[in-house]
Amino acid sequence: SGEGKDGQGRPIEFEETYPYDEPVDGGELLQKLINLFERFLVLQPGSSTAMALWTIHAYALGAFGVNPRLALLSPEKRCGKTTGLEVLAFVAPKSLACSNISPSSIFRVVEKVLPTLILDEMDSCQDADEELRGILNSGHTRAAAYVIRNVGDSHEPRQFSTWCPMILAAIGSLPDTLQDRSVIVRMQRKKK
Repeated sequence: SGEGKDGQGRPIEFEETYPYDEPVDGGELLQKLINLFERFLVLQPGSSTAMALWTIHAYALGAFGVNPRLALLSPEKRCGKTTGLEVLAFVAPKSLACSNISPSSIFRVVEKVLPTLILDEMDSCQDADEELRGILNSGHTRAAAYVIRNVGDSHEPRQFSTWCPMILAAIGSLPDTLQDRSVIVRMQRKKK
């Protein structure tokens, strides 16, 4: 009915997750993730292992000082990027997928909910302004994972975090600085 809605989108919410009741065998978990990626995607050798390790990294982000992005890159359409993003969204912590996001929304959502940010259609951002690129680059190391913006009527300078797991998907390549800070998974079409 629309009753009770203010017409301004909807809140970002995540299902609560809980630790498993018993100890988990890390090698077995890693193999299950590898099998999951290989079940749904056509990948080059080693790519499913890289994706599985990156997924575990996303859960253990607090233990790291460097945070590489995971980049799904394809040479053309219909190589499985969307399927890859859907599978990753299913297994990554607090997945927040979008095909377009403003620079200010990135650091505000990261500061508020620390999601795994899943950004599709990055090839459409190649000519994006430097602010977006700078924000995406900034979360690579914990020490530099901040932007500062003036907020409120008093224009008080405030610090916002950009430290979160990020998955980027594009046809072609990413801007050099982003690609250099990413674990690259080259997607390919399934053969007939």
